[in-house]
Amino acid sequence: MMTCPVRSRPLLRAVLLATALAAAAVALPRASQPPQAEPLLLTGARILDVRAGRYLPASDVLIAGDRIESISASAPAAVPPNVRKIDLSGATLVPGLGDMFAAASPDLAADADFYYAMALAHGVTQYRVVGARLPWAAAERDRSRTGQVLSPRLSIGGPRLDQRALPSFHARTVPDAQAVRREVAEQATLGADWITVGPTTNPEIYRAIVRAARAARTRVSGQPGSTPLSELVRLGVDAIDRVGFSSRSTEECEKELKTRPDFPAQDHEAAVDYLWRNASASDLRPVVSKPAKGRIIVVPLLASFGGVLDAADVGADPSLAALPTRWRDGLLSRAHPAGWPGAAGAAAAAAARARVVAALAAGGALLVTGVDAESAGFNVPGAGVHREMALFVRAGLTPADAIRAATVNCAEMLGNAATLGQVRTGFKADLFAVDGDPLANIGDLRRIRLVVRGGEALEPAALLAQAKRAAR
Repeated sequence: MMTCPVRSRPLLRAVLLATALAAAAVALPRASQPPQAEPLLLTGARILDVRAGRYLPASDVLIAGDRIESISASAPAAVPPNVRKIDLSGATLVPGLGDMFAAASPDLAADADFYYAMALAHGVTQYRVVGARLPWAAAERDRSRTGQVLSPRLSIGGPRLDQRALPSFHARTVPDAQAVRREVAEQATLGADWITVGPTTNPEIYRAIVRAARAARTRVSGQPGSTPLSELVRLGVDAIDRVGFSSRSTEECEKELKTRPDFPAQDHEAAVDYLWRNASASDLRPVVSKPAKGRIIVVPLLASFGGVLDAADVGADPSLAALPTRWRDGLLSRAHPAGWPGAAGAAAAAAARARVVAALAAGGALLVTGVDAESAGFNVPGAGVHREMALFVRAGLTPADAIRAATVNCAEMLGNAATLGQVRTGFKADLFAVDGDPLANIGDLRRIRLVVRGGEALEPAALLAQAKRAAR
């Protein structure tokens, strides 16, 4: 079972953040020498073959160390004497899910352990962290690999680079190529796996970022905005964060539409929805070139848009109980009651974004799941991955497609497809057991009975309690 890390001390003022981060790096690990996970024998559960989109018959799954030792129709002949047997009769074993736009740093709301525990409680075992503070996050990744920190498997992106963003703990301003080279080299030196780029960056600066990242042997993800989605594909970014307009920049679309008398200039959320539902056909028709098919990766972040937040639905979500009070109150305040005046417009905007996602999938892009914890939408770590999958299904993907996006596709994005993303002999023992039929009802993936991370059996209720203790 997982032990409880000591909480880092509360942050009373923003100026104390650097000191708190240093303390957190010591406080979050659970032990300098983590105990070896006991062997597990999971019995009675069928296995979801995510590649084929089908169930395999109930099997006995033997886990030794952090790997799946064997999968057999009956009890394996050679079972370690100290094996822990867990009866999962009637359940389905699913590979661990991924969040490819995750937050996981101590902040004013919570310790990093909050994000880790929330993810694991919802079956999320792969994290690409964006906007992380270096070198702390790189050291945290290395401690996670050795088992000193219980977390999803971590891939790290440092502060986001943006041409016009104000510098902060999460972002760096890069107005020219010289600043790009300096920032990319520094992040690579401090251990970043990814260079992440924000939405106010134009094609010229993007080109410089991609060139510098290639020289530093890091990968690049970029967000459409000042650079259209199709141009990001042409420039050769490794992943696209968030759906955006294909042929024109957001500024160009807004310049055309804001002259209309009904443009809601004073309401940012309504303005975003207005742009989406009035965008031209070419703006909503992403084209993936033949060389990019199967290579370009898209993190749609559909759940990060706030217009479709339903108050009754959000209020009933059990994950809210573990959120920090300010976070929970903010989310509930943004949710809309049934029949609110902007409902039809928000639904039309959501439908437009869904068509872009469907077109990307049909065009050969690799879709993956992600949760933007800083967004105005459903920004709950862990639970947001499930909501994103449900929106993929609403966009026209099958439940099997959505599950692949959250499992094998995430593993491929991080270069781990040979060891993660499937329940197979020899693969890492990252999986979870659910009740129900997720290939028929994607919502059944939330009916989690047990989580296994790196061969360690974890109880979802205990993980949620851990998250609540790590919140401020």
